[in-house]
Amino acid sequence: MYKIISDTSCDLTKEEIKDLGVEYVPFKISIDGVEYEDDYNLSIQEYLDRMEKTENPIKTACPSPYDYLKIIEKNIDKDIYILTISSKLSGSYNSAKIAEQEAKDKFRNVKIYVIDTKSASAGHTRIVLKLLDLLKDKSFEEVIPVIEKEANNETTMFVLESMKNLIKNGRIKKSAGLIA
Repeated sequence: MYKIISDTSCDLTKEEIKDLGVEYVPFKISIDGVEYEDDYNLSIQEYLDRMEKTENPIKTACPSPYDYLKIIEKNIDKDIYILTISSKLSGSYNSAKIAEQEAKDKFRNVKIYVIDTKSASAGHTRIVLKLLDLLKDKSFEEVIPVIEKEANNETTMFVLESMKNLIKNGRIKKSAGLIA
């Protein structure tokens, strides 16, 4: 038996999550003091409207170690795989690693492995689906090197409609954003 835990960088539908037994740990997004959880209760239109209207930076927060630990503790009798957005894009991987260590300290026989998908969105989803396929006929120990190899082969590229949010959040200079 196994449990797959993922942050919400993965793009499975609500139905797929239920059917595949994946559990999400949501990111949090704050716009002008209003906090949103990136889960299936999120009103995308309200979120996009508020994001477009604000002149203030949009703040995001990755899941905390405690967010991961809560789910781990409910599944300590299973092999646990945690998949996160690229560690180059978020602290989600670090939070998962802290939760992994806390769980291993607390529950000596728990099997947990944290996978940095080195991707986001579709790439992250591909790694989750590949893991599910591998779990059909491989043990915990056999899955790890294969899924790590898959993640290491990921290449992530982004296409943005606008540089506005990158400028607002100070990720790029205004002049560079306007030129781009």
